[in-house]
Amino acid sequence: MVPTAAYGGAPDTMARARVALREVVPRLVALVRSVPDPHAISVGAWTVGDVAAHLAHVFRFDTDAVAARPVPDAMVTTAGMAEVNAKMLAEDGERAPSVLADRIATLAGEFDDIAPTASGWKARRLGPSAMEAGPHALRHQPPVGPFVLVADPSPEPTGR
Repeated sequence: MVPTAAYGGAPDTMARARVALREVVPRLVALVRSVPDPHAISVGAWTVGDVAAHLAHVFRFDTDAVAARPVPDAMVTTAGMAEVNAKMLAEDGERAPSVLADRIATLAGEFDDIAPTASGWKARRLGPSAMEAGPHALRHQPPVGPFVLVADPSPEPTGR
């Protein structure tokens, strides 16, 4: 059972996103760890290692954002996100699948530990058109399955 809280009668989607992460991250980590050639082309010009590094960067960004730590400045547009992604990939030369898999697992665990104490953030369910548009058309943070992190102006859960 997924915990619920009172957000205008809606279930606590952050809790649901955390459950989704707990289910997905071990498979993601196993997949990244199984990569035989991190230099193989994956998406566009990005290698499999680039994609794994990007995922680690996303987990770092989301964890820092939820923990109210500084995050990279970026214009939340396709061009702005491409620029920040390129900069982060250039600054982080790690492409070894085992190292990146460990980093993703660690950061996902850190996110899961911090998320219940975070204020001002919640996960919102995405509609089909948002998922088709791709994660960077939405926010700085990509979706976790059908969820995306957003600043939440609603009051804290009452626990009722």
